[in-house]
Order: sequence, then structure tokens, then C-alpha cells
Amino acid sequence: MLTGTPIPFRNYQLVRYFTVGSETTETSETTTLDVKEDEVGFKGSLGVFKQKNSYYVEGFIDLSAVSSFVETTVEGGVFKAPLIDGKSFKINTELNDIDSIIVVGGFKVKGLDDKDLGVPFLQRIPLFGYLFKEKQNYKQNSEFIVVIKLKSAHKERKKAQLKEIYKKIKLLKNKKR
Repeated sequence: MLTGTPIPFRNYQLVRYFTVGSETTETSETTTLDVKEDEVGFKGSLGVFKQKNSYYVEGFIDLSAVSSFVETTVEGGVFKAPLIDGKSFKINTELNDIDSIIVVGGFKVKGLDDKDLGVPFLQRIPLFGYLFKEKQNYKQNSEFIVVIKLKSAHKERKKAQLKEIYKKIKLLKNKKR
């Protein structure tokens, strides 16, 4: 018989960014900026159920990460919007021991970002500015792996109780001396 309740978990941050749009009418064209936000990190639900001689683990995990940025120039300003990659995992496995480690899966993110570097003010001088600035490209490679370590709360409580009993026994032995 299975017993237990799936427990939700999450650890993420909100990434806010601008998106650029435009509206065209017969007489004018206007540019609009909208603020968007996405969750980046992980979230899911995990349940551990006791069976006769084993444990059954069931749940899901959603992972997401910023892989790179898309640059847009509007009216002299440069706006960057993140490209977010993600993956979902379903977990259905049986374990003999509750104190186990499960490797669920993962994904790799390869990104490219470029940055303008230069001497302030001098880099903006017409014709000569290029002598005082440079553009650098950065490659970013990240790997996300989902590893779950299960621990029995019941075993941990028993260990704590045994430690407390040993302390009391030591105190009693020290008092007898």
C-alpha cells in the first residue's frame, strides 16, 4: 500500500526585460516598450511512497536558464531580452533504500554574449572613436544536472534521539566518578 503526499518545491528568480513593438497608422509610427517577466530556476513536485519492501518516487521537475540575450536598438537605446531554455523531467522510480541519490537528467546551455568596451567619452568621437573602443564576444557554456538526495526524516529523528541518550549516559557516568 502506498502512503505519502507529493510535496511541491521551487527555487527561482524573476527575470524582467523589455520587449519592443511598433504600431503604424496612416500618419505616424510609434514604438512601444512592454515589460515582461519569466521565472528562471527550478520547480516541481516530488512524492515518496512506502511499499512493502521498497519505496516508490514519483514527481516532476521543470528547469529553466537564460541561454543568451537578443539585442534591440530603439531610438538610440539598446535593450536586451533574455532567451530562456528549459526542460521538464518526469520521475517514476522504485528504490530499495530511502537514503538514496537519484540522477534525474539535465541539459546544456551554450550562449554567446558581446560587450562594448572603451574609454568613456573618447569612444564616441566621430571618425576617431573606433580607436578607443572594442567589442568582445563571450562564450558561455553551462550544464544543469538534477540530482535528488532522499533522506529519511524518521532515521534522522532516531539518530538525534540516540545521540541524546548517549549524552545522558555520559553525564551519569561522569557524576558517579
